[in-house]
Amino acid sequence: RCSPDAPRTSDTATASIDADVKPLGQVSYFTAEMDSAYGGDGMTFRWDFGDGTAFTNAYKSATAGHTYTKAGTYTVRVEATNALGTKAILMTDIRSGRF
Repeated sequence: RCSPDAPRTSDTATASIDADVKPLGQVSYFTAEMDSAYGGDGMTFRWDFGDGTAFTNAYKSATAGHTYTKAGTYTVRVEATNALGTKAILMTDIRSGRF
């Protein structure tokens, strides 16, 4: 971490998603992690669950729940942003329902 008075250069970040996919009609949980070169408190997370529902608002919690109602393969996307404004975007495919 740098001190508040230190000059800042560009920050870089990575994100990861852990998915706990449940059967149709049950809540599936997704947890994101963000790691950035300069850290930064106050991270927020926005989710797109890939099934046509609206992108979520920015939440301080890294864990989000979503219920899938149709079987299929969905691309889950998270946009993590730290207090410095650095963003990391990650997508992962999940399968919901029986195939």
